[in-house]
Amino acid sequence: DSDVVTEVRTTFLPTHEVHRADTAVAGVSLPMTAFTEDLETDRLHGLVAAYRTWIDQRQGEAAGLKGSLRAQADEHLRLAREASDRMDAGIQLLDSNPDARRAFTLMNRAMKQQRDKQEFIRTGKVPAQQSWRPFQMAFILMNLPGLTDPASEDRGLADLLWFPTGGGKTEAYLGLIGYAILHRRIKNPTHGGVSVLMRYTLRLLTLQQFERATGLICALEMIRRTELPDAVPVTIGLWVGQGATPNKLPEAKKALAKLARGEEIQTENPMQLQV
Repeated sequence: DSDVVTEVRTTFLPTHEVHRADTAVAGVSLPMTAFTEDLETDRLHGLVAAYRTWIDQRQGEAAGLKGSLRAQADEHLRLAREASDRMDAGIQLLDSNPDARRAFTLMNRAMKQQRDKQEFIRTGKVPAQQSWRPFQMAFILMNLPGLTDPASEDRGLADLLWFPTGGGKTEAYLGLIGYAILHRRIKNPTHGGVSVLMRYTLRLLTLQQFERATGLICALEMIRRTELPDAVPVTIGLWVGQGATPNKLPEAKKALAKLARGEEIQTENPMQLQV
């Protein structure tokens, strides 16, 4: 009888295969070069239209549900339509606000530069094209009004970007970081200080994410020097415990001496970035 359990096993390291999510949307192409000079908002409108078509399809499926399932489906659909409206508001902002538009185009240029550099380091080649995944651009558009307008109602929201590991979450929020930093300097060139705080809850990811963020910051600073020469420089800092970096200068000097001798350091390494 196939319905009878005949064996139970346990393991100290459970595993489960998780398939990579498919992020492609038919008919939607979002190359970064389309948003670096003459902003092609038609592509952005196409993204929102495709999302709303998908929502309408789910609405038809929900019609066959009953009771609490129908109520839950209706709530999800309501939130999805709200998200599409926020995406549309982001596009309208780019169409109507020159400062937002400039910050957005310069951010795309910086994102392309840092991704080109990553690919060159990884493969020795620079790809012909770099593109946003639809969910990344959707997340960016949703948050543009809140980052731009101090009076925006979106300032009361905390958006959670959920996606499987390796799906591109980091690129999405790096895009918002680039926009926030550039828009701040476009509005007032003398405003420096801390624009963004990045907090990592998993120590193993801290240095990797710091390296990726630093790549973007370097690209932003290069653009700042040519496009916004009167603005304050773009910088980055790392604040971690002694498990990753030394807490005292004498400890740092000892660690640097070990590195100079070719010794490997597992903890308290003052050289967090490899040049």
